Amino acid sequence: MPDNEQQHPYPWLYSNGTWTRLDHDPVRSEKGDRYEDSVKAAGFVHWFGAGKLYNTPLHVNVYFRCHPHPEPRYLIELDGPVYGQVMYAAELPDALALTQQIAPALQALTVTDQIGNADPESLSVLGDLLDKMHGRAQVENGKAVRR
Repeated sequence: MPDNEQQHPYPWLYSNGTWTRLDHDPVRSEKGDRYEDSVKAAGFVHWFGAGKLYNTPLHVNVYFRCHPHPEPRYLIELDGPVYGQVMYAAELPDALALTQQIAPALQALTVTDQIGNADPESLSVLGDLLDKMHGRAQVENGKAVRR
């Protein structure tokens, strides 16, 4: 998303591999409105989200709306600790392409954040989990065991 948000206040639309600016925001809200209520009023319902379970530094939520609503059909919301960004995807293939682009960053941030914030007690649990995932041996009572 190449240009300054201050110069172009309208959200981005991803359609057929191309980014363009919308000439309006499909979610209209007045000062004092709850954002969730405005999203619902625009016909969007929550489809899925990721990142909140582990309190990661980046959360993504995807909302959709069915016909007869006009495009865009998908709203993608990225929330960070200080700033959030809303973008839209025209149709399902566009929404899937965007989430596929976002997923590696979300995964990397989640793993890095969890390791960075781990305390000594949870580090052993993380180590056990990684050992189990990779089929590595662990030592129990002086003997190597496979998990």
